[in-house]
Amino acid sequence: MPEIPWNDSCASVLISTYLTDSPTTYGSTGFCNNPTASSYGLLNIGAGSGGPSSCATGTPSTSGVVSGTCQGYSKPSWQSIVGNPSDGVRDLPDVSLFSALGVWSHYYILCYSDTAVSGGAPCTGAPSGWSGGGGTSFASPIWAGFQALINQSAGGAQGLPNPAYYSLASSEYGESGSSTCNSSNGNAVGGSCIFYDVTLGDMDVDCTGTNNCYLPSGTYGVISTSDSAYDPAFGATTGWDFATGIGTVNVANLVANWPGTSSPAFAVSTATAVPSSVSPGSTATSTITVSGSGGFSGSVTLSCSVTPSKSGDTDIPTCAVTGANPVSLSSSTTNATSTVTVSTTAASAAPPAAIRTRPMDGGWLALAATITLAWLTFFGAPKGRRWLTIAAGVVFVGLIGLAACGGSGSGGGGGGGGGTGGTSADTYTVTVSAVSGSTTKTSSFTVVVN
Repeated sequence: MPEIPWNDSCASVLISTYLTDSPTTYGSTGFCNNPTASSYGLLNIGAGSGGPSSCATGTPSTSGVVSGTCQGYSKPSWQSIVGNPSDGVRDLPDVSLFSALGVWSHYYILCYSDTAVSGGAPCTGAPSGWSGGGGTSFASPIWAGFQALINQSAGGAQGLPNPAYYSLASSEYGESGSSTCNSSNGNAVGGSCIFYDVTLGDMDVDCTGTNNCYLPSGTYGVISTSDSAYDPAFGATTGWDFATGIGTVNVANLVANWPGTSSPAFAVSTATAVPSSVSPGSTATSTITVSGSGGFSGSVTLSCSVTPSKSGDTDIPTCAVTGANPVSLSSSTTNATSTVTVSTTAASAAPPAAIRTRPMDGGWLALAATITLAWLTFFGAPKGRRWLTIAAGVVFVGLIGLAACGGSGSGGGGGGGGGTGGTSADTYTVTVSAVSGSTTKTSSFTVVVN
């Protein structure tokens, strides 16, 4: 959403314009001297703060005023970004986060689990009835939580984070700011922005003093870098400014782009096959390792395929993931293993052929019948009729012979089926694929079949 600096003061040009249709906040006719400001409680200063380092060392000649030998902290080398002044001193703030304390009806909602000790609203009923708050008392510990996420992703403490903040923001804003990452774009802001440049609003507040207070007339003036002219301190501008520093943050993009860390990802690797060389009919296995980085968390599904190195191979090996599948990774479980098994086919011999038989042909049948009949008729018939019987038998056997010669015998079993040589001798490449969502990673190993 569009963002502006926290400012609950009558010196806010935005509030003045909203309530009076006039951006003028100073002078007797300005908003800070309008009864409306007092009725809304806008004379009670509540706003963000920032400015150049002033009296870090030395002694002021006028109490409460940067003067005399006062010197600010030297500007660090990393505080170099569009918008930051060449003032030679450390400037604040570095970053911004939501801190509103009620104006525009924006604030943090909170409740108390033990009202007997801490008071406040209990955590019951509608949140609209709970307590509200804001300011750096909320924003600072929340930002510390952001840095804890960075440390977790990077694998350890990162030390002073400011150099990384400025480096990332400087790359994003360039020399003239980024229109894509301008917070005023609201939900149309760029999806890859790490920081959002706040360019609207100010943190100017009302004042009654004589130093850095522009008070041309009336009771209340406004903070200004000039006592004699309106130069509000300070407004939001392109790039870095005293009101919001670098700007606000997209935490997910900050963590993902932190120097030295990577985006969530996973990889797959395979070990050398055991054994690496096999005979047909044997198996080989390989260990699959899936590893995550950058805080990857998710389920990874495994599969495999086998490719021969020569054409014409027979009984190509098969493979299967025989271990855990899928495997799961998380920020605390960054490695998982499984197993892939490669199977080959053994050679087999051809079965023996069936025994072949041949039926008796007509000639042999006739001969056998003749001999048998002759024996029976010669010895079994009366002596007077033996030669007549023999003659009849010859005619009969001849007819049998003719019938037998009219057909041809054939038979015998068919030959046996052919054998197989098993898996061809070759070097086979086994490719393991690991898939999570739309991302696929692969790894390969080889198995030699002798």
